[in-house]
Amino acid sequence: MIQQERIKEVCKRQDFTCTISKEGRGYFFTFETWTNFGQDWLFECSASNIEELLNNMYDYLDNYDEDYEASLWVGADGHGKNGAPYHIVDIVADMMDGLHRLDNLYKELSKI
Repeated sequence: MIQQERIKEVCKRQDFTCTISKEGRGYFFTFETWTNFGQDWLFECSASNIEELLNNMYDYLDNYDEDYEASLWVGADGHGKNGAPYHIVDIVADMMDGLHRLDNLYKELSKI
């Protein structure tokens, strides 16, 4: 069973917004936050219960590749594009910031 209000309360305390919509027999989740460099960072998944939600979050966290994610924001000149920080090290740091925020959210949601 999905405890929507509890999930949203935890998200708010962790500086995330959370949208939950009904999807067939389950739910579609969007978790969104802003990183230290101002990136609109989000995670989306489908789940039918809290255990499945947590498993999806864990899989995402476990397979996250900050170097690949940062490469999507590096322009042809070797610096940030589309509003990303200028230096590559800052882009990677921003990707890690989003990851750490989601990891903290995962840990708090695990307590529900």
